[in-house]
Amino acid sequence: MTHTPGPWLATHDSKTDPPGKIQWYIIAPESETMIADVNITERHLLHKPEDPEANSHMLAAAPDMLAALEGALYGFDELMRSYTYTHVVRQRPQHRRVSPDDMSAATEASDQYQAARRAVEDAIRKAKGLPNDVP
Repeated sequence: MTHTPGPWLATHDSKTDPPGKIQWYIIAPESETMIADVNITERHLLHKPEDPEANSHMLAAAPDMLAALEGALYGFDELMRSYTYTHVVRQRPQHRRVSPDDMSAATEASDQYQAARRAVEDAIRKAKGLPNDVP
């Protein structure tokens, strides 16, 4: 499964709104493809006036966010390698063994890293329509 390549754009033309509705479109201008339309009744707007525009901009950002998340995986790995080297390996004298404090700090950083990495991986799988239990 693949998505229409970005960039996507959220657009609204009040002249084309159906009676009683506000309609936003998500388009891929380069391929002249309509990705989605986001419409809402004027009655609903009384309670949540930001919905159609905010949702449209969020949808339009999806390809950019997916690309950023995929790039972040590499960045996460590099940060963890750098952190481990800087805080566990390089800062201790050659004659000193790694202390429990060194390992505790590295473990805490590793746990935070793993949680952030899992969240990014889950978001990428969701965007690609894959189940979350796939590595």
